[in-house]
Amino acid sequence: DGLEVGVEREAPGQRTLRRERDRIAQRRRQRLEGDLDAHLEAIERALIDRALSDANGVKKDAAARLGLTFRQFRHRVKRLAGESTDDTDLGAD
Repeated sequence: DGLEVGVEREAPGQRTLRRERDRIAQRRRQRLEGDLDAHLEAIERALIDRALSDANGVKKDAAARLGLTFRQFRHRVKRLAGESTDDTDLGAD
């Protein structure tokens, strides 16, 4: 008899609205993710600056204050400064 049980059909306008709502939600998530990354980077930068200040500029002491190895500390400082973080300069320490 042509009746479909349990199947709801969307009107074309409803489908368009749902798609637009999904696109808006996706853009909001992307914007929030960017904000979160920037916020976490600012917190990390502030913690590193504070540790360096408390350690009178001694990087090994600042790393220890943060519970990091010197190598981890150096990597984070380089990343925050936008420098390459590859370890090709292993003998430079």
